[in-house]
Amino acid sequence: MDHSPRPLSHKTAHDGLISRARSFALSLVTEIEDRLPAGQGAILPVSLVRMLMQRWLIPAEAAMRRAILLIAASLPPLAALIPAAASAPAPPQASPRKPPEGGARKSSRTPVFSMKEPQRRSKADDTAADQLRRSLLQAAAMDRPCRPLAPLRPLRSPTEEAARLQERFLCRLDALAFAMGNPEREAERFLRRQEKEAEKHRQIGALPPLPISFQRPSGLGEETDPQFISLLIDLNAAVAPLFPAHPNTS
Repeated sequence: MDHSPRPLSHKTAHDGLISRARSFALSLVTEIEDRLPAGQGAILPVSLVRMLMQRWLIPAEAAMRRAILLIAASLPPLAALIPAAASAPAPPQASPRKPPEGGARKSSRTPVFSMKEPQRRSKADDTAADQLRRSLLQAAAMDRPCRPLAPLRPLRSPTEEAARLQERFLCRLDALAFAMGNPEREAERFLRRQEKEAEKHRQIGALPPLPISFQRPSGLGEETDPQFISLLIDLNAAVAPLFPAHPNTS
């Protein structure tokens, strides 16, 4: 699959940083694909899939999310984008990868790049009310018997679990590749979703939260590339002033 970054249609004040993020993501996707077996359909070891996710996929996704936010902040109002998007021809897209044998049947639709970045929440971040609520719940649980446990789902074999993990990984990899090929389309999709979320938040006088927080992304491996940390710092510093009224999602 050709992932070469295409020139952006809209110029931004952060073109150099966006290009740097796209080139970095491209280098990581290349690292991943160099480690995938040539034949499709084989189930990869779980340890390999997790290593590929932690060391290369998650940093590449984090860089692209922030690059897409920089592009979104530079686009014209959403109303002006809709006619242009309707008349513009869709870019060529490669077919999604074949799912591993033993996994669930994969949808033929193009995978959607997720702009949401999960973050761990530590107990140190809890407010006093959160801590009090937890203490009351624990105390109440001590005074009443436990509820009957829900029936357990049938256990999957190690092969089935490995196939499902690999399928999710390949879907995310394909979605990232499509986002790399046309980040402006992803930026427009983000703006449309934010507009829908804004409708829900206007009643309470708030703006929809950003899909990222300005912390170290969750799920990274122990060995983090210093180049990624440097890029992440620069991207966060550029994104934060563009969305000052948005709370983060950590």
